[in-house]
Order: sequence, then structure tokens, then C-alpha cells
Amino acid sequence: MKGPCVSDAWLVLFVIVVVHSAATATKSQRIILDKHVFKDTYAAYALHDISQVKEQKGIVFPCGGTKQLANAYVGARVIRNYLHCNLPIEIAYYGAHEMDTYHESLFKGISNTKLTDLSAVKHLEYKADFVVTSFAIKAFAIIHSSFAEVLCLDCDNIPLYNPSTLFTAPQYQQHGNIFWSDPNINSLDPLVYQMFGLPVPWEGREDFLASESGQILINRQQHTDVLYWLWYVTANSDFFYPRMHGDKDTYCLAFALANKTSQYNQIRSGPQLGLTPWKRPEGLFYVSAGFVQPDFANSTAFYHRLSMGRNSTLLVL
Repeated sequence: MKGPCVSDAWLVLFVIVVVHSAATATKSQRIILDKHVFKDTYAAYALHDISQVKEQKGIVFPCGGTKQLANAYVGARVIRNYLHCNLPIEIAYYGAHEMDTYHESLFKGISNTKLTDLSAVKHLEYKADFVVTSFAIKAFAIIHSSFAEVLCLDCDNIPLYNPSTLFTAPQYQQHGNIFWSDPNINSLDPLVYQMFGLPVPWEGREDFLASESGQILINRQQHTDVLYWLWYVTANSDFFYPRMHGDKDTYCLAFALANKTSQYNQIRSGPQLGLTPWKRPEGLFYVSAGFVQPDFANSTAFYHRLSMGRNSTLLVL
């Protein structure tokens, strides 16, 4: 009996590619149809719901689980005790299983800090049954924050100076948002723009940098329309996240869907590499500890730690 030949293997591969392409096309067509329904049916409700706020400015840490809560506690303590920032802090988690009594008591020991269980927040009507997990909690925390103006920080991200000054930066005052850059654009799929007939932002631009969502500053009331498009993208994250390296550039896409690309405001200087010393029998090595993000004056503004940098000293290169 003859085994499968090379041509058979190529035929199988061809069929797999065709089926995958067809599935992608079908999914993108459904999302495009959803876009019209979302715009016509849910926009007014979303605008009203998102615009409801209780406080003007604040910092949000989306997190959950022991490791993330511990990192968020470090960040909140640094902000309050070492940087002497008095902005209110919101610890946003999704579901009681993501918070424990030990960390709850720690956070209560930090002044003007509140805990918000996002599972108790009413979802926007579009895809109200969407399960908020992973990267999606960040967008959900921004959309449903009680602050009109939000600095959203990953739990392993620490400001290097009082972050309240960012709210008064001229670039923020002009645009109502600040995003930071990521040097990697290799995982961005142009389909996510092309399917809506939108210009692909990196085509024809040698200076383009993808965004890094470890820190986001946005005026929710000024960009409420952007936030409801962010919900549309997030609620379809099974399609968008694999094509955009998670949530990172979904914010840029949301601005484009809201026809506000010109107002999207990103620092064009990429992050510096933070290294930490690692002593081994062979000698002293330096390994990546995270990224150090600049502000518009190119001063170091945030230290976004990686796993090696969550309990280490730091050398910036």
C-alpha cells in the first residue's frame, strides 16, 4: 500500500488554508454587519452610560489574583507614599474570586483608594453577555471608571514621578489623551483596518510605532464616542486580539472607528530597555527587567516591569 505523497500533503495544506481564509472572511463580514447595528442601535445608550462620572481625575489599576494584586499594591503605595500624588486610586477587578481579604485590607490602608468589582457593573447593551477576561478587563475598567479623566496603569507599572502632572501637559490638554509607543509592529494585521475601509496607519510611514497599553491617559467625557467603539472592538476580541497582539492597538483602532484619528495622541519616542543584574556561577549578567517609558520631554515617566523586574534593581539603557 502506497503512503501519502508530497502532493497529497500540499493538497491538505491548501484545503486548510482555504477553510481558514473562508472562516476569517465570514467572521470579518459578521463584525462589519455588527458595526452598523452597533452604531444605529446602541450608540446613544452607550454615550449616556459611559458619560456618567462621580469624580474628575483618578488612577485605575485593572487587576485580579494574588500576583496582580500584590503588584498593584506596590504601585499604589509608590504613588501615594513616595511620589506624594493625591489623586484617587481605583483598584478594578472582575468577580469576588479575583480579590482576597488580605489584599483588601492592604488597599484600605492606602488613603483615597477604593475597590471596584467590575462584575457588578452593568454591561453596555451590545454583547452584554461578553465574558470579561485577560486584556479585556483593562478596556472594561476604563469604560466603566467613575473618573472623568483616567490614568489606567497595568498592575506591574510604576510611575517615576508624580503622575498628576500628566493631566496638565499641553499635549493632553489639546487632545484629551496620551498613548505610549511599543517598538514591535510585526504582529499587527492590516485586515483590522482594511475591513472597515480605513487607512492602515503604518503603511507608508517609516516612523510608525505600535502602541503599548501599560499606561493610558484619556478624558472619558471628551472621547466617550471612542470608548463605545472600544467596547465594540473588545466585545469582538476573539477576532481582533490575535491580529493586534492583544489590546495594545485596539485603542488606536477605536479612534479611527470614531473618525477621530487626528485626535489620537501618541508619544513617538519608543521605550528604553530596563536591565537588572543577575549573578550566576559563570559571572554577572544583565537581563531584561522591563521597559522605561518617556514623557513628551523625553524624561523617564514609567517603569513597566517584566517578570524579572518585579523584585529587582534597575539599570536603564
